[in-house]
Amino acid sequence: MNKLNLFTIFLFLVFLNATAYGQQAQQPTGQVLDKIVAKVDNYIILESDVQKTYLEAISQVQQGVEPPTRCQVFESLMINKLMVAKAEIDSVLVTDAEVMLQADSRFNMVMQQFGGDEATLLQAYGKSSDQLKKEIEEVIREQLIVQRMRGKITEGLTVSPAEVR
Repeated sequence: MNKLNLFTIFLFLVFLNATAYGQQAQQPTGQVLDKIVAKVDNYIILESDVQKTYLEAISQVQQGVEPPTRCQVFESLMINKLMVAKAEIDSVLVTDAEVMLQADSRFNMVMQQFGGDEATLLQAYGKSSDQLKKEIEEVIREQLIVQRMRGKITEGLTVSPAEVR
C-alpha cells in the first residue's frame, strides 16, 4: 500500500470516529433538572419558578375564588420581568434599606409560623434561614421595582366611569 492509500484510510477512520463521537455527544445523558421557559431582556424564567409560583398561588386561594391557571401565572411572571427590565432602562430604583426592612418583616412572619424554630424551617423549606432570607429579599426587590414601575406608567392617568363602561 502506498502512503496515499494509508493516509486516505487514516482520514476515513478519523472522520468516522468524529461522526460517532458527535452523535453520542448530542444525546442527553442525564435528567433535566430545570429549563428556561422564557427570556425577557436579560431576565430568565425557569420552569421551577413557574411551578413554585403556581403552587403558592393555589395554596393562597380563598374558598369560592377560582385558582389561577399555569398560563395566568406564567403571564404574570413575564409581565413582572418586563416591568423590571423597563425599570432598569428608566432608572427606577429601590433602596437596600427598603428591601431589608420588608424582608426582615416577612422573614419574621415566616419564623412565627414555625414557632421560631430554625430546624422546622429547614425541614419545611429545605433551606437555611440565611438562604430563605436572601430569597425573600430577591422577591421583595422585584415586587418593589414592579410596583414603582407600574406607578410611574400610570401616574397622571385619569379614567372616568364612562370610559370604563
